[in-house]
Amino acid sequence: MKKLATLRKAIFGMLIMIAFFMSVPVSKATPNLDGVKGITLHDQDRTVMVMSVPEVSQNHGGVRVRGITLYDQDRTGNYKYQYLGRRGNYQVRFDGEIIIADNDKDIKAISRGGYLEIKRSSFGSSRKIIIESVGGKLIRKYYVGHSKKDFEPDGREWLEEVLPQIVRSSKIGAKSRVDRFYKKGGVRGVLDELDSFNSDDMKAYYLELLLEKNIKSSGMVTILDQLDRHLESDHYVSDLLIKNLDKFTGSDKVMTAYLQAIKGIKSDHYVSSVLKRIIKDDDVTDKQLYKIFDNFDQLSSDHYLVMMLNNFIEYRTLSDANVDKVLELSKNINSDHYRLEMFKKLIKNSEVKSNSINKILPLIGEMKSDHHMVSAINLITRGEELTSRNVEEIIKISDNIKSDYNKYLLYNSLLTKGNVSKAAFAKIMESTAEMNSDNYKSNLLNSLFNRSDNHVYTLDEVLPLLEKMDNDNYLTSAIFSINRKVDLNDEDRMTLLNFSDQLNSDYYKQQILSELFDPENASDKMFDKYFEYVDDIGNDNYKMKALNKVLKTRQLDSKMIDLLLKQAAGFNSVHYTSGLYKSLAKQKNLTDTQLIKIFASLRSTANSDSYLSGVLYSFAPKVKNSSNAKLREAYMNCAKKIRNDYYYGRAVKAISK
Repeated sequence: MKKLATLRKAIFGMLIMIAFFMSVPVSKATPNLDGVKGITLHDQDRTVMVMSVPEVSQNHGGVRVRGITLYDQDRTGNYKYQYLGRRGNYQVRFDGEIIIADNDKDIKAISRGGYLEIKRSSFGSSRKIIIESVGGKLIRKYYVGHSKKDFEPDGREWLEEVLPQIVRSSKIGAKSRVDRFYKKGGVRGVLDELDSFNSDDMKAYYLELLLEKNIKSSGMVTILDQLDRHLESDHYVSDLLIKNLDKFTGSDKVMTAYLQAIKGIKSDHYVSSVLKRIIKDDDVTDKQLYKIFDNFDQLSSDHYLVMMLNNFIEYRTLSDANVDKVLELSKNINSDHYRLEMFKKLIKNSEVKSNSINKILPLIGEMKSDHHMVSAINLITRGEELTSRNVEEIIKISDNIKSDYNKYLLYNSLLTKGNVSKAAFAKIMESTAEMNSDNYKSNLLNSLFNRSDNHVYTLDEVLPLLEKMDNDNYLTSAIFSINRKVDLNDEDRMTLLNFSDQLNSDYYKQQILSELFDPENASDKMFDKYFEYVDDIGNDNYKMKALNKVLKTRQLDSKMIDLLLKQAAGFNSVHYTSGLYKSLAKQKNLTDTQLIKIFASLRSTANSDSYLSGVLYSFAPKVKNSSNAKLREAYMNCAKKIRNDYYYGRAVKAISK
């Protein structure tokens, strides 16, 4: 076998050399690898065709080569045929239509102006015959070497010897021979003659000539049934089926045979070429196509299967039945990549209705790749307006998406598109809440408030997104968005305040409290809730910022002062404790009773002489201007707690008149 392979390579090299010595500047040499027994060489002026690669076989341990056939046509229309074999080389030139005698040993006629020239070289000697059509008669000339000889009898004898080989290795007289065999034996008569050819090119040419006849359905079936026996090359089989499709659409029996002929093709490439031709042909009904598709499972390549389906989508009217057929066949596509390519073609087709979309979606849901699944769904969401049923079906298959990112992209697209029913929206919220990424939850919430339909949300609709968020930053951002985009009452805000329990950072706790709390309009219940969560802030700086929200925006009543004084005991740093009292000192319209209560609280919480003196100094003007002896006594009782004479004297001096 290695010898055979080596020899074939050597022969191909020899063919290139032959082309060179024949003065053919070869620009492309393409060996047919699909079983075609031939090689074609092209240049600008002519085509040289190797009609049959040498037959190679094992013979007593050696290798035997039978012959090489070359076929050439130049721009003038003249043909040159060359046969290289063991017993010498034939060169044949001809032009015009040539009719071969019934015994294949003589020329019966040549069209006006045509000719045939046969030359053979063997072991240094040569012979040549020239037959020309002149004035409706054939003029025959015979040469041995350079000498002209009488045609009879030696020339005729040599012609009878070589002509059968020539007509079976070239297309010379092919039409007359097909006419003869068909007249004598019908379709089978021509098919029997194909057995004498080695070249698929020759067999295919004879079949083309045969198909020009007015053949009955039974004859067409016979031709199709025997194609794979006569033609080894997928190229020639597919070419013949494509070119002659119009001749094979006469009956269901012929179409059945046509289908079987397609099944004989091994290459997906050539199978898809034939199917494309069938799909584009208006004479082939959808029903006939269904029959082909239903009995067709030989396309092993997703690439070619999708190519076939895309051709069907492009060239056929996409009725509901046709869409169903495409979707049924698409189940055979294994690759998500190719399935997506098919879905693109189908979804972009303007004939596909919304009811068909719901048939497509379950198949999209079967895709293994999140990326391809979401890409396919996005094709739908970017298309025509979706029905609520479409949206619900999309959300249903979104459970198959594993990636938070891809699921977020999908939901974002749906919500931006609009037409999301209440039930569908609830499902999106529920599914999004299960995401691991708080970032995507927060981003999706922002997308909600940018919906094209200007939907007005309630807190209950968006609350599920917050329930499982544990990232302080994203949870805080989400609460900010809700507070600014949703119409909330105090009950709603207290519900949102409860989410501060999920926060670890005092900074974010203070941010949420400041965002949600409106001191000017808050109810007593809201105040209580607010201070309850201020208690949970451990950082003095953020606690003080939260309290300043109250101190700077509202006139304090006795209840507010009680709540604030309670917070004074919760600071870790005397700096912030004194800061709170100094902020109280800035409040206008404090009553004597309130001041007495503040001094009592101050006396019990202040431990630093410096800070205590500083706070008393801030309140001194209010005491100094009051005639209430009890207020002055409360001030002094607080000052007596100061041990340092300097700070004590400073506090006392501040209220002296």
